Amino acid sequence: MNNFTLKIGPGCLSEDTKITLRRDDQYIPTNCKSLLDLGLLHAVPQVVRFFPDNLKFLKPADLTITSETMADCEFELFILHGFDNPYNQTTLWELVTNGIEQSNVDGIVNVKINGFCLFTYILAMRGWLARILSHFNHSFYCRALPFYRRVPSRDAIDISIVLVSDFVEDDHGEDIKQIKDLYELGYIKGEKGLLKPVCTNCLLEMCVHFPDVESGPFLFKIDQGQLDSAVGYVVDQFKGIAMKSPVNGVVRIDEVQEDAQNKSLWVLNISENILEIEPPLAEAQYSEPEEVLVVHRNTKLTNKEINQIGRDLGMNWEKLAGLMDIPYSQQEEIRTNHNSLWSKAKRVLELYNASKHFDRRVLVKYFEELGQHVLKKKMLPMEDENGNEEEENEEVQLQNNTPLSAREMCRLSQRLVVDWDTLAALLGISIAERDDIRYSRLYNTSHSKAEKTLAIFNDRDNFSRQKLTEYLEEIRQVELKRPVITGEWRR
Repeated sequence: MNNFTLKIGPGCLSEDTKITLRRDDQYIPTNCKSLLDLGLLHAVPQVVRFFPDNLKFLKPADLTITSETMADCEFELFILHGFDNPYNQTTLWELVTNGIEQSNVDGIVNVKINGFCLFTYILAMRGWLARILSHFNHSFYCRALPFYRRVPSRDAIDISIVLVSDFVEDDHGEDIKQIKDLYELGYIKGEKGLLKPVCTNCLLEMCVHFPDVESGPFLFKIDQGQLDSAVGYVVDQFKGIAMKSPVNGVVRIDEVQEDAQNKSLWVLNISENILEIEPPLAEAQYSEPEEVLVVHRNTKLTNKEINQIGRDLGMNWEKLAGLMDIPYSQQEEIRTNHNSLWSKAKRVLELYNASKHFDRRVLVKYFEELGQHVLKKKMLPMEDENGNEEEENEEVQLQNNTPLSAREMCRLSQRLVVDWDTLAALLGISIAERDDIRYSRLYNTSHSKAEKTLAIFNDRDNFSRQKLTEYLEEIRQVELKRPVITGEWRR
């Protein structure tokens, strides 16, 4: 425990007090193995507790933590403090943000603390903090996706529910092993549920309700390692339920409350009468194939390409729209008026197709920036793919009050997924407005929340790039100052 140093200055305590430091491994988060398997943590953290317990200082003391391995790896060091969570009798971990002084070279972090509780440190990438804290606190935003199939040769159906975290949905869309396995077994997807906050340490209850058929309850707890991976967590308890076609009913999933009424999470509709909004194969929408003999960099996307790319783009439609520099107001219109991810992505591609700046090679570069290299394979090969490349960029005389472009907001927001709420507070966005962003169905990813925060500030009469960089420095995002001042991310 030599890597923990506490310095209590004059005036911190009103009387002489014996201070004790003790390692407390019982509070190490139980799911560290899954975090290591996912590559989110560099090593299992150690937890320490200072005594006397819950001591409060009259003015902040200095806690310094040293990591010998930090200087030799690509991770950053972050300090967390833990408190008892009366809601589910666990420890609630939060990031310490008060008075941080950090040296990545020496592997040293110093913070100001106001009293005693549990402390630990982790080595991680900054962009993974929200995900790591979700694991530590057994708290995720999840989506439930119902699947059903009719059992051959008899009037019965099987029902399975796949649960995925919003982090996985952001990265993989429906490219989840459990979902692909169900499709291969002949299952049909029902009406998916909204993103909901779920305590993975709590007991959940699932029931099915159909006319003349009630089944359940089935009690279960979610496996976090599966929930937050490309595997997905599946509940396939209900099989061979006798029901004549057509089926029309719901699956309920509740959080069990010991001393109160259960908390409803999802009511998922399953109906054999519902026509799919999106066709099973995008090509099925077009009876006549489009014939394109020669494809150049400025050859517009075909309908088949738009549908195939749109289907695989998934949650990344927002980021692609930003990289395409589609105005944020148009992105808001897409969020509001298009229900499915496929229709949103399709609309983005249609807008770019109609743009005077359309260029297939630039579109491929956007796919690469998003890490979705496979989308290039959905495009027809270009005749002049290896020709000279000249990017067109509109020259703008950048001033301090020049608003951020949609492309700049997109690139900035991808780096603010952890700090968006802190930045919003610094920008003077009220608690009520931040809660609207936090709980709105329109902004169900951390990236979209960060982007909305920047858009609000961007629309203000007193918008200032210099002021934004000052706030970025305050939240320790110093590396983002240069692109804001120079405008290099407009290109």
